[in-house]
Amino acid sequence: MKIIFLLLITFSCAAYAQEKVSDTVKTVNLKSIEVKASKAVFSIRHDTLVFDATAFKLSPNAAVGDLLKKLPGVVIDKDGNITVNGKTVNKIQVDGRNFFGDNKDAATRYLPADIIDKIEVAPTKTIAQQRSLSVKPPSEDVTINLTLKKNKNTGIIANLTAGAGTRNRYNADGMINSFQQPVRVSVMGAVSNVEGGSGSRIMMAGPGSGSSGLSTRQTGSINLNMGRASDLTYSYNGRTNTSEQQTTRLNLIPGNSFTSNSNDRTQNRSDQHQVYAGITYEKDTLTVWNFRPTFGIGKTNNASVSNEISTTAEGKVLNTLFSQMDTHGNTLSVGSDISFNKTSRNKKVNLNTSWRFGLNNKDEDQHNFNVISQQDSSNQYVHVRENDLNNNFTFNLSADIGKGFVAALDYTLDAIYNNQLRDVMNDSTLSGSSKSYSFAHAPSVQIAWKNDRMSIALNSGMRFTQQQNRLKDSVINIHQQQFSPNLQFNYNFSQSGHLSTGYAVSSSAPSAEQLSSVVDNSNPLFVKKGNPGLKSSFTQNIFSNVFYYNPANAISLNAMGNASFFRNQIVSDQYYDSIGRQTSTYQNVSGAWMFNVNANFSVRKQLNNWNISTSVSAGSGRTNNIGFVLRQKNVSVEWKSRGSIYCSIDFKKLFTLSPSYNIELNKTTYSLPGIDDISYTTKSVRLDWLLTPLKRIEISGDMNYTNHSRLPEVFICNSAAACKFFKKEQLVLKFSVNDIFNNNRNISRTTTATYIETKQVNALQRYMMISLQFFFGQMSGGRGVITRAIAL
Repeated sequence: MKIIFLLLITFSCAAYAQEKVSDTVKTVNLKSIEVKASKAVFSIRHDTLVFDATAFKLSPNAAVGDLLKKLPGVVIDKDGNITVNGKTVNKIQVDGRNFFGDNKDAATRYLPADIIDKIEVAPTKTIAQQRSLSVKPPSEDVTINLTLKKNKNTGIIANLTAGAGTRNRYNADGMINSFQQPVRVSVMGAVSNVEGGSGSRIMMAGPGSGSSGLSTRQTGSINLNMGRASDLTYSYNGRTNTSEQQTTRLNLIPGNSFTSNSNDRTQNRSDQHQVYAGITYEKDTLTVWNFRPTFGIGKTNNASVSNEISTTAEGKVLNTLFSQMDTHGNTLSVGSDISFNKTSRNKKVNLNTSWRFGLNNKDEDQHNFNVISQQDSSNQYVHVRENDLNNNFTFNLSADIGKGFVAALDYTLDAIYNNQLRDVMNDSTLSGSSKSYSFAHAPSVQIAWKNDRMSIALNSGMRFTQQQNRLKDSVINIHQQQFSPNLQFNYNFSQSGHLSTGYAVSSSAPSAEQLSSVVDNSNPLFVKKGNPGLKSSFTQNIFSNVFYYNPANAISLNAMGNASFFRNQIVSDQYYDSIGRQTSTYQNVSGAWMFNVNANFSVRKQLNNWNISTSVSAGSGRTNNIGFVLRQKNVSVEWKSRGSIYCSIDFKKLFTLSPSYNIELNKTTYSLPGIDDISYTTKSVRLDWLLTPLKRIEISGDMNYTNHSRLPEVFICNSAAACKFFKKEQLVLKFSVNDIFNNNRNISRTTTATYIETKQVNALQRYMMISLQFFFGQMSGGRGVITRAIAL
């Protein structure tokens, strides 16, 4: 046995062998043996998924977004939203540091994938959540941390694009980064009248894109990061949007439904300046202060013209409306988040307190001109002012009381103040003001038990709510109290799988708009007013989630379900007069509920030079909504079932094909007689491709076919060809065609308890563009790099 063991060691470790012939020693060189082992795509460290970025083959100068698309379980939709195994990515960090705040595009579109070593995906947690000993529900959001390669974490990198095309299309955008230790500076900007940018292989069109019309934008941001302790971001966003919209709305009235058709043209201009800062002070390893101030100012200018006609089912004209509105306004927002966290030396007691406040002011001048049925007219000059002040204070004290048991005390206080003024010149009957105040506090206690694999927690508390709404001649006071239990159970059935389930009660106070008693008749055929007597709504929620990973086979499975039951839910109450004029307000109702179940399975396989990723998901749900039609309660029951399959096939660096198929079934029934039920099906097929027929040539594109059973079908195709120059392919010349067959039509359909609406908005159709993209990078190794994700 010992001889065999020694022989195995000798065979595996020796690079040569000696053969003894008689008394002569002869050296014989053996052929080298090459052992190939597939690199683990990802691993699991506690609650963090760690992907090896170097295991994925990418073209030179590919962006981080291109890398993320290849990760198992990661989906990036056409709007840039990112999910990982069904959970939303709400933040992207670089080497554990914040990067342009919550702007995920900054990293995915502009940073090169070549500098990334590891991609860490972890539940989004604040410092308080990381250090607290109490048991909390699993986070619904995740944070991605991009760990830079040690030999490429210091230097300067840039990604710049400029392009021009037919139909007066243009685009110029880019980012320049100076990654030094510890200070990092990043500058980003864009001037464009097309969607997309340097991160998009083409200026992509698609069903539903351009949902708000055609836009031109001017943006600029600068991020200064001084290590883990502090960062500062300034951003400017200027946008002009022109929208031409045709709307057909079937207003649901038992036995007497009528249709409104409108044509609207709107032009909006907004200019927003915002400053974010994050400051962290660690007195020692046990004491942390966080300070996050924000400041923003904005200016808006809107102009719209609308023509509308309402007719009965028999074709009789109920009314017509010509409306013209001009609005000029200013906004101001100031806020801050201050938190303190302290852990005892034995790490068995943790204290966390936080105070968040926000001040928002809006000052607006409106000019509204309306003509009803070519007879009655109104010409209003209106001044609107609204002030909001929100305060939130939290206190959490948690302690390890021994033998796996944890005790915690929580206290939350919310105070909301709102002041509204609507002054209609020369018309005191339509002028008015309102003040509302909401004060809620919720003490609770938690007893929990946990070990390395399992935790169970029971919370018990009360929520006390006091509302005061001051009207012109009266005051309305509302007092509510609600028992708020919370039960949580978490179980790690393996290193790479866990189960979580629970029950929780939450509440939501009415918004200022919902409480306001001031009548808004800017549109005389659609009069809006609030209800000062509204109560806070309460929701009971039951949830469950199963999560499993198999790193060896690159398999992931995620299944989740939840059900919610509503009391005092705030819903719209709409009613009409004899000529179809609508008045909308709000009511509290109880009895609505909903449930959803979803499952996702993904797998990635590597076969020689082939890489195949597949993801299959399915879900179903039912929602029982309660609304009002002509002051009658109308229960709408909506069923939704959906399924999708996505596949990505890579062969060396020659091509990538990504086909996908989605289907959604919808059915809605109504309780009131005389309102027809509705059902429809939506199917979509999409194919994305990236071909590299020659070393420096790249052909990309996508085809998208959408079929809605009650809307015209849409087929859209985009394509682009690119040629790369210079030794490191830093310069890219690209020719792209958007919407080759000129079919882009932005049509959508909305079904509610009170109406069914079909809307078509102008969309960007076929155009061609030539662009130049330049990459510059001079990165080397540095020291003192933070490699773990942090929370502020």
